[in-house]
Amino acid sequence: MTIGQLIECIMGKVAAHMGKEGDATPFTDVTVDNISKALHKCGYQMRGFERMYNGHTGRPLTAMIFLGPTYYQRLKHMVDDKIHSRGRGPVQILTRQPAEGRSRDGGLRFGEMERDCMIAHGAANFVKERLFDQSDAYRVHVCETCGLIAIANLKKNSFECRGCKNKTDIVQVHIPYACKLLFQELMSMAITPRILTKGLKSAKGRKEVYFHNREAESPPHFFTMNILRRIPANLFTSRYYYTNRVKKTTLYSKISPLGNPKSSVYPELQNWVHSGNKVSVAELIRIVHDLRRRKRFLHALEVSKWMKETGVCIFSPSEHAVHLDLVGRVHGFVSAEAYFESLKEQHKNDKTHGALLNCYVRQLDVEKSLSHFEKMKQLGYASSPLTYNNIMCLYTNIGQHDKVPRVLDEMKEENVAPDNYSFRICINAFGVMNDLERIGEILRDMETVDWNTYAVAAKFYIDGGDRDKAVELLRMSESRLESKDGEGYSHLITLYARLGDKGEVLRLWELEKDACKRRINQDYLTVLQSLVKIDALKEAEEVVKEWESSSGNCYDFRVPSVVIRGYAGRGMEEKAEAMLEDLGKRGKGTTPDSWGLVAAAYVEKGVLDNAYKCLKTALGVEVGKRKWRPGVKVVTSVLSWLGNEGSLREVESFVASLRSCMGVNREMYHALVKADIREGGSNVDTLLQRMKEDKIETDEETMAILSTRSHC
Repeated sequence: MTIGQLIECIMGKVAAHMGKEGDATPFTDVTVDNISKALHKCGYQMRGFERMYNGHTGRPLTAMIFLGPTYYQRLKHMVDDKIHSRGRGPVQILTRQPAEGRSRDGGLRFGEMERDCMIAHGAANFVKERLFDQSDAYRVHVCETCGLIAIANLKKNSFECRGCKNKTDIVQVHIPYACKLLFQELMSMAITPRILTKGLKSAKGRKEVYFHNREAESPPHFFTMNILRRIPANLFTSRYYYTNRVKKTTLYSKISPLGNPKSSVYPELQNWVHSGNKVSVAELIRIVHDLRRRKRFLHALEVSKWMKETGVCIFSPSEHAVHLDLVGRVHGFVSAEAYFESLKEQHKNDKTHGALLNCYVRQLDVEKSLSHFEKMKQLGYASSPLTYNNIMCLYTNIGQHDKVPRVLDEMKEENVAPDNYSFRICINAFGVMNDLERIGEILRDMETVDWNTYAVAAKFYIDGGDRDKAVELLRMSESRLESKDGEGYSHLITLYARLGDKGEVLRLWELEKDACKRRINQDYLTVLQSLVKIDALKEAEEVVKEWESSSGNCYDFRVPSVVIRGYAGRGMEEKAEAMLEDLGKRGKGTTPDSWGLVAAAYVEKGVLDNAYKCLKTALGVEVGKRKWRPGVKVVTSVLSWLGNEGSLREVESFVASLRSCMGVNREMYHALVKADIREGGSNVDTLLQRMKEDKIETDEETMAILSTRSHC
């Protein structure tokens, strides 16, 4: 916005109010002062500032806001279908390069402005950004031993180089996708490209990625490519960008917001089809997967059932297994059994049998679970660790932890390789039985251990009092964390908090902030709970300030409430109250629970005037559909004090607020009677009559209060 447009805003305000045309053309005899005087005559602030109010709280904002109408003309050459000077958008399937041409919603790779920027500021970083970051950035995992591209399973956190059988020294490298295609073409010509990353440092201490002749170590019948040019590593590091920024309405966007489990997704599915939209089987399967992950099992079952009934998807054993699992979760294992029996024989394979076993285990039906497990072994369907994991989970959930190691031994006898989850279940069983020695044996027997397994073991060593071993396992767990695994960092933070190690908690929090540029509110909750647990309240308050100023997350009162509860629980209710008041002044929402907690802390110290103020504020906080009841001890103490110290009007107002969230009781009437007696006692008889109507009998305390009436 230009200065001329700001002047036009003020003139437009005057013209709109007076119903006349206005001229605010720059460099004429019309001055800002003349326009401001005319605006002031219309009843507005001279420079166009106005007071605005918070839509949630109704309180005025601290700063004045400049308001006024703005007039602009959209140029013809700025319409949407003419904008094409960008490097993001649809990409070619084969090469992952941006499409070309306006008709295909493509973009120019370079324009005049890009050219001028390159000339003026140097080309290196700009070329990297345009040709790599915003083009075809791709990630591969490379063996540091031989330089070949390794096989990576990110879900299981497992990596392996088939060339040299290396499973540990694997590094992540970012290369252009076009480079990856070049490697594949060279391999089809019996040429082995190798990426050497070990032992070479750049000037900044970062690794350099380049290609090197390793002919002596080449596999048989393969030649080795030797590329002399070295490529710096900063070309192979990038932040990923989505290639399509156009928001389109999808079936998922229609179903996902239906959070109410009682609402059906059938109408949305039917409307989507009747509107002429296409239905993709892959999208429907993704929707079912996402709904299961979010525990919306009824909605997932409805989508799966609709797929089956409409013939959109011909179910394979995998789809039948998912559907069977959903039937068991929603309708119970009896319905799951009926669905299983209705399947054709070719569909009764390891997946559907495993889904039925999972239903039995979830219902804690030991007899049916073990019977079906034996049947699966006879049919040859118990070849996956998932089947044995189900049985170990069954024994864990029914408290028979001593049987879990037997299942693990049986897996080894049947040549079924346990996965990390199998070992974690067994470690948990030994931990519950306080057998730390067996936990150490399992860790030594495992070929590859992920961070979670070490963390589970460390938890039990902490519980067992072996601090040194726990710290050792936590260090090993940290070394196996992915660079952006916020959940892993948060889990380790909680374990160090159990050890009372503030230094390690803060160190890991700094590492998490560096690794994960965007932290969600749950990450802040975890570190705050850990800091409060070890009485690091000053550091916790600094984290709250950081969350408010730089996290970019939506406001969630649970985050500051952790520190508020920490202050209130440690005799620092003044600081807790100050934090609540500061949030209120800034228009941030609070909860009655937090005010009630501070009021209870004041009651414990006997500062009843502050307790009354906090409890009164709590009763005025909106809680929506959820009902809130203050503590009986707090209410009784405040009513007793208020009856002796407060005015009748204050007591009546407070009692009226209390009756909105809890039933009337004798203490309320006692406070009213005491306050009325101190002010002359003209309403005592009326109060006693109302007390009788509310079916509250007088007691000795009531009579003692009434006896003071004659002395007044």
